Amino acid sequence: MGALDNVVLPGSQALQECSRGKSDFLRLERGLWERFNLERERTRELSMQVAAAQGVIGDLQRREQAAQEEARRSEAKLQAVVDKARLDREEFQAAAEKARHDAEELARLKGEHEALQKTVERIRRERQKAWQDRDAEKVRKEEAEKVAADLGAEVGQLQAQARELQASVARERQLKAQSEGELARLREALDAERTEHGALRDAVHVVCDDLSVVQGEGTSSLAARVLGTYRRAREIALEALRTGVRRAFGVFGSHYSGINFAGMSGGYAAGYSEAELDEIDASVLDPAEALAKLLEDEAVPPADPRAS
Repeated sequence: MGALDNVVLPGSQALQECSRGKSDFLRLERGLWERFNLERERTRELSMQVAAAQGVIGDLQRREQAAQEEARRSEAKLQAVVDKARLDREEFQAAAEKARHDAEELARLKGEHEALQKTVERIRRERQKAWQDRDAEKVRKEEAEKVAADLGAEVGQLQAQARELQASVARERQLKAQSEGELARLREALDAERTEHGALRDAVHVVCDDLSVVQGEGTSSLAARVLGTYRRAREIALEALRTGVRRAFGVFGSHYSGINFAGMSGGYAAGYSEAELDEIDASVLDPAEALAKLLEDEAVPPADPRAS
């Protein structure tokens, strides 16, 4: 069997060649089929892309038509707006022209109105002045009438006063005769008053000299000297009071020793009622009178200043 391995039978080579050719054909056909399928797939994809592109192109064409239509409508609207703007400008120009004419007319009317107001104000002032002049004239007339009436009344009064003066002159003459006698009597009374005043002044001088009243600078009147005399009399009374109390304390000290003079200087001792104090005052009345009589020459000035 091993010897037959390299033996080629008749017809087998052709079969092999045929099989090899068939295999090559099948491989070639399979490659072609694969390329065909690939091309068909690519064709289908391209067809789909073309269909999609045609749809896009159709959509773009529709959009273009819509845009053109919208552009036409916009152009129409723009033209309408332009036409309206032109009409508005014409109307505005007409309105501006009318406003200018109205302003000129208003300025003219305003000027006329101001002139009319000035005229009215001038007429009002003139009328007011005329009224004032009329009132002033009326007042002057009334004042003149009043002055005339007053003058008439004054003339009557002057005439009455003249008659009264004549009567007064007669009375004055009579009174003058009476007053001369009265004047003589008053002169006599004045002389008597002067004499009495001189005597009173001399008496005041004597009292002031006796009481050692010093006349103040610039006080030469009798009233001032009398007031000074009163003050001096008060000082003398106070001095007499102090002297009497001092002498009484001395008398008490000469009779009794150990007296509380400091306590006595404060007045009555405490612990007594008003009735008891009255009894004490009544019991010392006579001794006090006797002591006062004893100290009278020392504490009280003499009754007649000239006797001292």
